[in-house]
Amino acid sequence: MKSWFHHSNCTTEEANALILQYQARNIKTEKHLADDYKSWTVSALLPELNHIPQPSRRWEQPIWSRV
Repeated sequence: MKSWFHHSNCTTEEANALILQYQARNIKTEKHLADDYKSWTVSALLPELNHIPQPSRRWEQPIWSRV
């Protein structure tokens, strides 16, 4: 399943950089002028995860786990 993720209030340079990064990974993107006519909104069609990502406990100190 995929859904749209929106980056709002981007400058022209930021919007173009985001689009290049997403297109390098073959992700569909769209660029729209924001309501204020000064900034851009970049939308990317990204896959959704079936589960919540779990943070790595590899670097967690054992002393803090006892609290």
